[in-house]
Amino acid sequence: MKDVRILVTGVGSIASVSVCRCFKSVTERNIYVVGTDVKERVPNMNIDKYYQNKRYDDPDLIDHLLDICKKEKIDLIMPLVDGELSRIARHREDFLKVGTIVCLNDADTILLIQNKYNFYKYLDEHDIGAPKRLLFHNVDEFINGCKELGFPENDVCYKPTISSGSRGFRQITNNIDYENYLFRDRLSAVGAFTYDYMLDLMQKVKEFPEMMLMEYLSGALVNVEAFAIKGKVKKLVMYTFPRDDGNFLGGDVIIDKNVEEYCEKVIDMLKLDGYFGLQLAYSKDGEVKMLEINPRIHGSAIVSYFEDNNFPYFEIKYRLGEEIDFSKEIKPIRVEAIREYVALTDDGKYV
Repeated sequence: MKDVRILVTGVGSIASVSVCRCFKSVTERNIYVVGTDVKERVPNMNIDKYYQNKRYDDPDLIDHLLDICKKEKIDLIMPLVDGELSRIARHREDFLKVGTIVCLNDADTILLIQNKYNFYKYLDEHDIGAPKRLLFHNVDEFINGCKELGFPENDVCYKPTISSGSRGFRQITNNIDYENYLFRDRLSAVGAFTYDYMLDLMQKVKEFPEMMLMEYLSGALVNVEAFAIKGKVKKLVMYTFPRDDGNFLGGDVIIDKNVEEYCEKVIDMLKLDGYFGLQLAYSKDGEVKMLEINPRIHGSAIVSYFEDNNFPYFEIKYRLGEEIDFSKEIKPIRVEAIREYVALTDDGKYV
């Protein structure tokens, strides 16, 4: 089988290490992984060559990536940085001219998905469950919004309409165990704040970005690794997701028909193609609702790998027009993250 050369962006992230591991674990062919990131160097042992990249908003980003693709004879580019996705997708033809396939959905779909407020509105229009929400741009709108969403009887939360990796997400509740909050919890576990505390902080801020206030979905969180072909689901891997700082730290693989049916509706509606991830949650009334879709290779791709359904590698095979075996059943396993350290010399080589 022909060897493949791929370019993966954002290889300095925690999640990218396991993503690249999925590629390097393949035995039926050699996959040469070129990685990029904005950092000068990164501790990722699953890449073969590294280039420092431009920022996602740099006007020279596309030309820089095209130069790397030409120089390294890249067959496929797999972006992991959210801010890059729509830009790279819009230049799909430019990458094809240098022999590189872009592993992304179309740019308009990506932009719709990435603006959470617009995406939730789109789901409502198609009678698919989305959180109750409203926009706020100042303190008064925040106060009125909390009342409208039923606070304090119901917890609420907020986040920017466009964000990545739980950045800017805050839960607002008056039901806090202060003893644990003050003396026991780790900093990363302190994700909830009282209304009065948040209101006091907001009054110190002069200008707000566009923010979305929404109902807090207090039920189980479910991550879904999905592979579809032109909107038709081929395989789903579902697993519980702990409420933490946004990084995948482990979970239990499950089978949930409600989640499966929900995903099939959304994926068919958007005609999503290839590999991507969804985050869903149950409301307190037991309804499945959308949190977000990651329209790229998912940071917790390692779960599909452990299930003998290596979705990152399936993405390569799909874009190359090769046959994929989706027949292997999903097993009820638990996946745990472990901490690992590496040592590097000044020139970036591993010790």
